[in-house]
Amino acid sequence: MSLTFDESVSVAPNALEVYDRFGTRVDSGIITGAGTATIATTITDASDRGTYTVAWRVTSADSHVIHGAFVFSVGTTTATRAAESSATSPSIIPHAFAITRIASLAALLVCLGAIAILLMPECRGRSHASVMALAHGSALLLAVTSMAGIVLQAAEMVGGGVRAGLTHSALGAVAHTRFGELWALRAACAFAIVVASSGLRTNAGRQRRALLLTSAVTIGLATPLAGHSGLRWTTAFADTVHLLAASVWVGGLAATAVAFISDAGDETRRRLPRRFSKLAGTSVVALGISGAVDAYLEIGTVDALLQSTYGRLVDAKTLLLVPVLMLGLLNRRSLRSRTGRDRRFLQLALPELGLLAVVIALSGVLVGTSHRQPSGERDRAAPSNTLPIGPFEATVTIDSAGEHQPRIAVALMEHGTPARADDVQIAASLDNPRLGPLRFRTTRSGQGRFTAVRARLPIPGSWHITVVIRRGDFDQWEGTTTFDIPAGAR
Repeated sequence: MSLTFDESVSVAPNALEVYDRFGTRVDSGIITGAGTATIATTITDASDRGTYTVAWRVTSADSHVIHGAFVFSVGTTTATRAAESSATSPSIIPHAFAITRIASLAALLVCLGAIAILLMPECRGRSHASVMALAHGSALLLAVTSMAGIVLQAAEMVGGGVRAGLTHSALGAVAHTRFGELWALRAACAFAIVVASSGLRTNAGRQRRALLLTSAVTIGLATPLAGHSGLRWTTAFADTVHLLAASVWVGGLAATAVAFISDAGDETRRRLPRRFSKLAGTSVVALGISGAVDAYLEIGTVDALLQSTYGRLVDAKTLLLVPVLMLGLLNRRSLRSRTGRDRRFLQLALPELGLLAVVIALSGVLVGTSHRQPSGERDRAAPSNTLPIGPFEATVTIDSAGEHQPRIAVALMEHGTPARADDVQIAASLDNPRLGPLRFRTTRSGQGRFTAVRARLPIPGSWHITVVIRRGDFDQWEGTTTFDIPAGAR
């Protein structure tokens, strides 16, 4: 039994499982092809005629965990339960991972920006000590969140909770992925910054400063490669420039504000913000250019920019940056004046940092969101068919644009209004090759609306979608419609 993907994938020990119609596992448990586009296992006992269920769970090249299932039959088709992965991560794991990504990104930006300010000759005395403490604390948070991210990624890979992510096999699986290697490198560099910043003073030695700078640059280079950017060098370059420019702007602004508050000396309050303002202007230009290039490379079309989840997050992030840029321009104009109004720097910097915190949160969500849509879905809406089923008019929609949670939705109308139904069941089958029925559980998503998530149709072809509607204890209606699912739109 082999599965072929359109890119190389990483696997955990339970990445491919085969069950017979009685729910007994019949594969060898040994998976070959890890790190390639084709993974395989051996079926040890396929002598029984009937339907077999294949459940798979892999990590894509951009570090996202995807999973699904399908069935095949030997001889006659027999009833089977919904084909679904036997290992499913608790719902708290994706949310915990999202929070960890946001905290990690915020710590990274502040850490790298603080180091940039520390290396400025204008940062000295009390301001130097305060910025050093900021770099130290943010580096420590970056190290902790990086290690936590590795554990959570391991938990997602094996489809378990935090305890499952801490097992030797799970950590070993994630350690052999690009994500695991680069996040471990990032954690090590963050710890190096913690050590270097612990004893850093204005007159610190060159070796300590070199360690600080080298670790910061390594973090800036490694982070983009762990996600979407690692797939193409052009995207990796654009993302690296984007991240470093954002670090100088966001982290540098936070560090300058800390220095401004901690040191009442006229020299620091006058010279450091003005020096940072010049550096921030260059960073904003680099940030805008690299962001535009990155959006073009990763999204590709205007429709995807407006309709995909990833594109909408980019839109929201861009809109939020408009007031941030306006505040920055006001601050820059104030600092360039010679009227001694340097105190306005802090008045404008604090709301700017508040808005940037929201942008960071959106960026953290972006990192964990797949930017790709299945081919064939980019230029068309989700297909839907409407058919009469008993007293109802049922509209069935197959939405496979969500790469990780494809769904089948059923909307019921009766006499022109949303209908009342107690339960809806969905089954999918394919004639050539003979597959199914795949049975998907639905949940109520509104009046007369039912949705089956993770409803993945594993191969292209003419799929027969059967909808069973129940009302009360005795009334049941059934109808079938056919969808032509092209290759790549599953």
